[in-house]
Amino acid sequence: MILSYGNIVNSGLVYIDNESMYYSNITSDDGKLYRRNLKSNKKIKLSDIHDVKYITKYNESIYYTSTTNIYKLNPNTLYNEIIFSGCEDYGWVDDMSIVNDEMFFSLGPTYKMNLKTSELSKIVDNTFGVNVYNDKMYYSLNEGNGLYELNLNTNESVKLSDSNTSCPVVQDGFLYYLDIYKKSFFKINIFDYKKEKLANLDKDIIIFNIFKNYIFYKDDYLFRIDIENNEIKKFNDLNCNDIFIFENQVFFVSYENHEFKLYKMNFNGDNLVLID
Repeated sequence: MILSYGNIVNSGLVYIDNESMYYSNITSDDGKLYRRNLKSNKKIKLSDIHDVKYITKYNESIYYTSTTNIYKLNPNTLYNEIIFSGCEDYGWVDDMSIVNDEMFFSLGPTYKMNLKTSELSKIVDNTFGVNVYNDKMYYSLNEGNGLYELNLNTNESVKLSDSNTSCPVVQDGFLYYLDIYKKSFFKINIFDYKKEKLANLDKDIIIFNIFKNYIFYKDDYLFRIDIENNEIKKFNDLNCNDIFIFENQVFFVSYENHEFKLYKMNFNGDNLVLID
């Protein structure tokens, strides 16, 4: 399974495999977990748990979070079990992902759980936007104070940036992030640590996602930067929050009339569809 770190740091409300789309139905059913067949468009509710996030599929099971809990669901029998339960004092579970047989997630500190043994261990305190890539973990500190690489084998860390940064996103051997002080997007080669400025902005941007040579970001509305020529495109007049990208499809969350909605469109902004 190839992880999309951009989708994970945007709360993972949508997951697509070869045949199905799994999604948090925030439009019409309190964020409960649904599956929609990509050919027939038929949908089915998989769970009555609300506020579902960080949906992922691993070894034929569906994993997801809701508030302080992490669930494992058999999509055939719909048997649903809690595999981790946290505490409201530390907030909701964030940045949940699975790499090999290990699950990583944050609840104040960042933890690692072995899915075979259920052994749980704390990795580091005070993380924001966790990306686990091979044997390294990339993250910024809470409030965006600095950007770090942690070797998961040796527990040695390297500070990659002193600046205030957004959630980092790993893609194709590079770490993408927004330097909030400089109001510019950068990428760092994670093998030789060379840094390159990609684009300037005149505003602070926190929510963004990456697809090939494009940066999709929220500035009240949904925008896209073409990194090669620095062209910026606005897609529509809908309020935008989390952004999810799957090849030629872009999903985003909009907040309208005090309700959340999930939309889908193609890569150029055409064929806008409300997912209900």
